[in-house]
Amino acid sequence: MNRAGTRGFRAPEVLLRNPIQTYAVDVWSAGSILLSIVLRRYPIFRGATDEIMLAELVALLGMPTLKQLGGMELIFEGHRRVHPTEPMTLRDLYVKLNGDAYVWPEELFDLLSQCLDWNASTRITAEKALDHPFFHTLYTPHDPSLPNSPTASPSPPTVANAVADC
Repeated sequence: MNRAGTRGFRAPEVLLRNPIQTYAVDVWSAGSILLSIVLRRYPIFRGATDEIMLAELVALLGMPTLKQLGGMELIFEGHRRVHPTEPMTLRDLYVKLNGDAYVWPEELFDLLSQCLDWNASTRITAEKALDHPFFHTLYTPHDPSLPNSPTASPSPPTVANAVADC
């Protein structure tokens, strides 16, 4: 069965062939890409089959609970060949792979955890992800001490307006 999406970035509901898929699959993919950037590994998940991919997810995130599976319990049962492991925090994984003294802010690892939630219905939405505290650590949008900082809060440009200006 050929499905859209690059295998290393597919959400659990895609790997499990759950017929109910939402925009949450895109949030998972964005989280996987961000995790690849943070860990300096591409792709993070390299399984050649959906079953191996699920085993890699379990190895990193731990065996999902029934609540985390959010209605995919019966689908997951067919893939029970994966072995349960204790989840590793994404921060610990970063340090293990990179050995760097520098570690990203805790807010980043919180955002990644919310993007890589087993349960699509509790996974962070794109809108909430954009307003996540991690992005607030990167900049202060209206800091008067910064050059060219606006004094009023303008509406952000839309894609349609940006394209029209070209």
